[in-house]
Amino acid sequence: GRGLPRKASEASHNYRRACEGGVGQACFNFAQMLDQAKVPGDTSQVSDHQLQRRVAKFFGLACANSVAKGCVNLGVMQLDGVGGSSASASDAMRTFRVACDMHEGAGCGFAGDLLMQEMVAGGQSQAANLYYDGCKYGNARSCMAQATMLNQAAVAAAGD
Repeated sequence: GRGLPRKASEASHNYRRACEGGVGQACFNFAQMLDQAKVPGDTSQVSDHQLQRRVAKFFGLACANSVAKGCVNLGVMQLDGVGGSSASASDAMRTFRVACDMHEGAGCGFAGDLLMQEMVAGGQSQAANLYYDGCKYGNARSCMAQATMLNQAAVAAAGD
């Protein structure tokens, strides 16, 4: 468009400045650009480990500034031990719950998965509630997980 930056370097610079000003969506966009190696000059001069630490930092800033998808992405990084910290299901669970509290269905679904896989304490009833919320917030995978749980419960009840 007219008057808009035409280079990724200009866009990334503006996203970073906006992020530093507290605009969460800009932090998220900058993190994505970093993760996709679309920040010219910035990604070629650092190791993959350093780059992932920066990506995690900006997803964290997005999350702290109420961008739920930033929380989901940070949670995945925490679960996988990417971005400078060791893998931590409990850290990921906290981050996924923050996303869920912001009505991000994927966050609810991932939190439910951690409970179902017994990676964190809780149980099936908490997982069912998280899947219910995830489905309510538009996450199809959460709807499927909840439907499967309900079907299994119905089959078990019919067998009694």
